[in-house]
Amino acid sequence: MLISYFDYAVCCLLAGSTLVWWKYRPMWRPRCLLGLLLFGLVLPLLSQDVEFRLHPQPTESFDAFTMAYTYFKFPLYWGIGVLQQVVWLWLAKRQ
Repeated sequence: MLISYFDYAVCCLLAGSTLVWWKYRPMWRPRCLLGLLLFGLVLPLLSQDVEFRLHPQPTESFDAFTMAYTYFKFPLYWGIGVLQQVVWLWLAKRQ
């Protein structure tokens, strides 16, 4: 499964924070830096860690390709981060 429960929870928290926090209009640079750190490195690594912990212990059929899909967490979160910035810009222009 490419998207786990952790990823669903992050997306729900992100949507909720966007609806609540956009009214405060945080400064552009800190928000951009925070977004780059979160979506570029922290959230994909946390998601990979959750996937590795949920996977059963290695057995005879376990090989390197079994968990290779976890590397797709990085482009997934990069896309979510870009989408989040687009939503922020759209909401900023609306007001």
